[in-house]
Amino acid sequence: MDADLGAVAADLQPKPFWEYPLLHWDAMFHGGVRAQLATNHYAIPLMREQQAGLIVHTTFHCDDQYLSTFYYDLAKNAINRMAFGLVQELKDDGIAVVAVSPGWMRTELVLANFQTDEQNWRNIPALSRTESPYYLGRAVCALAGDDQVIRKSGHVVQVGQLAEEYGFTDIDGRLIPPFRI
Repeated sequence: MDADLGAVAADLQPKPFWEYPLLHWDAMFHGGVRAQLATNHYAIPLMREQQAGLIVHTTFHCDDQYLSTFYYDLAKNAINRMAFGLVQELKDDGIAVVAVSPGWMRTELVLANFQTDEQNWRNIPALSRTESPYYLGRAVCALAGDDQVIRKSGHVVQVGQLAEEYGFTDIDGRLIPPFRI
């Protein structure tokens, strides 16, 4: 994604969707939905040869609540439906498809918006509920190591739920509960 699309995608201030430029949708679509769709397109034939695999979509889901901005909500729900649809397409192939929803991650963008870094984020009370990107990574590793992961196929699961189920923590040792808006 070029720099212009990245800057547009970073604008998640709640406002009516018609006040966003259409470029905002392009950024959400190309950086999220299309990227995951293209990965599936190229990876699935290889997985089908093996009759096994795990596809993990990163998304955001919070009890079917509106996700504050139209294009963001639309993109994340498209990813959730992509996971659901792929399960239908791959039902005879032994490939699990799971949509994983992290909580509020301390990405570089979040840290920059709060004018802090990974070493000093604890000094900002508003960031107390955040999780590192490693928490999501640990969730994916736990799923990949689960020989019964196919049972989760087609579902949206929250990282906090997976941490409770599989017994992992974030890099700072915290067990961060499932994120709720």
